[in-house]
This record gives sequence, C-alpha cells and structure tokens, in this order.
Amino acid sequence: MHDIHQDAAYIGSIGIGTPPREFTVIFDTGSSDLWIPSALCKVCGHRNKYNSDASSSFEQDGRSFQITYIGGPVTGYLAEDTVLFAGYAVKNQSFAQITNPLGLGASYSGGGYDGVFGLGFDELSVTKSTTPFHNLIEQQGEVLPQPIFAFFLANGDTGPSELTVGGTDPSHYEGDLHWMPLHDPPGYWAVGLDSVYLGPRKLQSQAGAVVLDSGTSIMVGPKTDVDAIFEGLGATLVENLFTVNCSLKAAMPDLEFILDGQPYALSADDYLVQDRDICLVGLQGDDHAQAQWILGDMFLRKFYSAYDYQNRRAGLALAKTGR
Repeated sequence: MHDIHQDAAYIGSIGIGTPPREFTVIFDTGSSDLWIPSALCKVCGHRNKYNSDASSSFEQDGRSFQITYIGGPVTGYLAEDTVLFAGYAVKNQSFAQITNPLGLGASYSGGGYDGVFGLGFDELSVTKSTTPFHNLIEQQGEVLPQPIFAFFLANGDTGPSELTVGGTDPSHYEGDLHWMPLHDPPGYWAVGLDSVYLGPRKLQSQAGAVVLDSGTSIMVGPKTDVDAIFEGLGATLVENLFTVNCSLKAAMPDLEFILDGQPYALSADDYLVQDRDICLVGLQGDDHAQAQWILGDMFLRKFYSAYDYQNRRAGLALAKTGR
C-alpha cells in the first residue's frame, strides 16, 4: 500500500477475473461494497476497467447499483467474479461495475485509484452483499491464520504502508493492542467513546462512539465538539477551512480521545496539515453526527489498527512511526 495526494488516501492492488486484471483500490473500513470501473464507462478516464468478456469466471447479475457520496451518487450494475487480494482468491464475489462515477467529483477525476474495496460488515452494504473479507473467512477459514486484518498507515515520507490480512504485524506497533468490543452504529468498525479532551479541558460531548474509517482523510465530529476545538485553538476561517498560525504549533494542546478507558492523544503535529506558513486543522464539524466521531487516516497514522471480524472487536496500539 501507499498514499496518494499527500496522505489524503491509501491504496493497494487487487485482481478481478480469470485471468486476473489488476485494479488499484482504496481499502475502506467505512463502507462494505467493492466497486471498480466498467469497460462501458465513458467518463472514467484512463483507468483499468473491468471487461466481463475477458474473464472466464464472470457470472452475470445485472442488478443496478448506486452508492451515494457527499458529492452525489456513483452508479453501475452488479456482477460476480473471482477476487484476489493479499494472496487469497475469493470465488463468486459480488461487486459493482461502475458506469458513472461523477458523484465523487474531483476526488476521482484527480486520479490515483480505480475503485473502493469495502471492509465493513455485510449489513452496511448498499446491496446487502457478503463482503470480500467475510467471503474469504467462509471460503478459506481453514488456511486464514486469523479472521483479522490490520492497517499500518505511514506518513508519505516514512516508507510504505501495509494492510495485513490474517493477523497483525507487531513490527509496526509498540506494546500490545488494546482490544475493544464494537459499539453502535451496526455495520461499522465503531468503538465506545468515553470523553474528548483538548489539553486539560474536557469537551461537553454527547458522542458515545467513534468510527474507525480508513476511507476518510481527516476527523469528523459533532459540530458543537469541533467548534469548541476550533475556539480552543484560536482557529480562523479562511476559504471554508479553519487554520492556525504554524509558528504557534509547539504551544498547542493535545487532542485526546478516551476509548474504552484508554487515552489516545494526537499532538498538534498529528492534527494539523502545514501548507507553507498556514496550518490547516484536520477536523470537520457535522450537524448530523451528534452521536459519534469519525476517526480517519489522520488518527490511524498515529495508531496501528486491527479489526477482528469474527469476534466483533477492534484493536489499537501506538504505531512504530507514531509521534
């Protein structure tokens, strides 16, 4: 795996079909569908595209597919084929061939990846399909060492990132993983949130969970929480982005999430993105997210994350390159 667009997303390769055609995908714990561009897509640019006529293991489905992102819908139709990832082959895997990705806007037209590989649970799938990782457990559970996958997300200048399938890689984290049972909302890799601190100040947050989301670049929280953090940092709004003076970064407080009784602290170096003399705050407020935070790659770079599908739990530990 490696990053694209200065750590905005992390991508890796999979194969689909017989013989397999390679696709570059975002491995996304915040969704549960697999989609790649169809050979029939006229607006997908110069990407690898799936041609069912070229695969001897293709099985027709034909049902329509639509998944909605912030910018709008992405549409296509369903098929089944063999999917290869992390050295394993999953047969008769349902996936979507996309014919219109325009709902993704600039994030897709800018290039860097072909599709999305959802790693959430089946109930989150917009088509209620069995996910590739769930199918892997069902089909090859005897050879899969553990029903676990894990992420090490490196900063762009510190080497490659890694998705481990079948266990964890202790060379990428300090000490032991802290395992936490999953929390509502169902289908997501969500764990319980006890409290949020900005330095010594405890926020009056109503959120009770965080979603670990490898498909989101930054961190998204209840607007009241995020506004309080912006105020505490003295952030100012510039062209719809909250910024702070980078020269003050060393004096800025940690942002700390208490999850299942354990503290997970981000320093200003972790939650700020420097652009020359201006530092962007990697937070976004959402009026519709009062019950939860979404902790994306900005958090997951600091903390190695592991996902136990069978036992419905998630684990965190300080990543070896975490500051």
